[in-house]
Amino acid sequence: MPRLAYATLTALVVILLAWPTLAGAQDKPAAPSQGLWRFEKDAADAPSLSFVRDGKVIFLVRAGREISIWIAYPEGPQTKGAARITIETGNRRSRLDGDLMTEEPGGVPTIYFVQRDMGMTDRKKKWGNLMQRYNRFIENLTAAGEIVIATKQGVIKLPVIDIPDARKQMQM
Repeated sequence: MPRLAYATLTALVVILLAWPTLAGAQDKPAAPSQGLWRFEKDAADAPSLSFVRDGKVIFLVRAGREISIWIAYPEGPQTKGAARITIETGNRRSRLDGDLMTEEPGGVPTIYFVQRDMGMTDRKKKWGNLMQRYNRFIENLTAAGEIVIATKQGVIKLPVIDIPDARKQMQM
């Protein structure tokens, strides 16, 4: 497993296993069945913003050595390989290409859509500045009235991000 992928996977597992004991975590609970948003910083001071429902990470964006996005993929026939999702945040639509991976946080197999570094493999020539693209993505997420993630296998709706200063805390 590549070093960066291992670091991201390790960060996700740490978040899931240390959930109740994370110091400094900010929670904004919604109704229990609806889930909650969390903002955290790991030991390397890398920020992450996640949405958790019934103890399961549904959405995670982390900015550390790499920018990684993890989304719990709806059940269906596709369980691995390349995948594309669309994230709508009101007036902005982003298409993301990534891969499906099976992880077992807490011993329960879960399929995640994973994308690293905003899909920018040739940053300067093809896409421009990664930091600007990431900051624009965070700005759109935190300003959205609702976040809608569309996949081939279904739609995931997330509520408004209700963490105070989430945009400021997540931007680079």
